Amino acid sequence: MSVTLDYTQVRSVEAGPLYRVQTTVSYAVGIQPQIFVFNTELNTFSRVSTVYDMNDLVPDRNRALLEARDYYRASACDVSYETVEAAEEFVTYTAGRIQSLVTAYNQATSSFEGTSHEHVVS
Repeated sequence: MSVTLDYTQVRSVEAGPLYRVQTTVSYAVGIQPQIFVFNTELNTFSRVSTVYDMNDLVPDRNRALLEARDYYRASACDVSYETVEAAEEFVTYTAGRIQSLVTAYNQATSSFEGTSHEHVVS
């Protein structure tokens, strides 16, 4: 099955100034939409998930708290930076990490399945 993921990044300038980036997954096929990893105790964004994270981390903070897990996944993240350069770097890096996750997840979930037939002659 092919993996499809749509997301939106809303960039704004807040008082301070702070350069805010809100990223939200709006559509997902073949993968759960909770692709952002958060620190459970601090409830702060940590990273875009890896394939391992998608299989290992729970997609809900309340469940992570109940199970005493250090991290959980969510479908949106909201971060702010003090410089526009740092915010722009985050936007670019995050887009690349999301693309890498989709590619790797697709390979991990679909490349193993199938049928092969070998004919060996000596």
